[in-house]
Amino acid sequence: MKRDQYIPHEVSMRNTSEVMNLIEKEGMAGYGIYWALMEYLRTQDDYTGDVRILKTLARQLKTSVERQERIQRSMYL
Repeated sequence: MKRDQYIPHEVSMRNTSEVMNLIEKEGMAGYGIYWALMEYLRTQDDYTGDVRILKTLARQLKTSVERQERIQRSMYL
């Protein structure tokens, strides 16, 4: 694995209040969707994604754009 493909992930992250609230609202699937979105962003220049890809990501993750947006909002409020 190339070093530039690494995402730091603290083993205690699941016990933070933000993630606990995310799991309470969206279940563990929401946690998985969150990390899939982080992996996508990690591969993008400046870690910035293109909003036009949201439908494609939703299809790949077997979720909806609305759920993706809910998950993003819940982690950054």
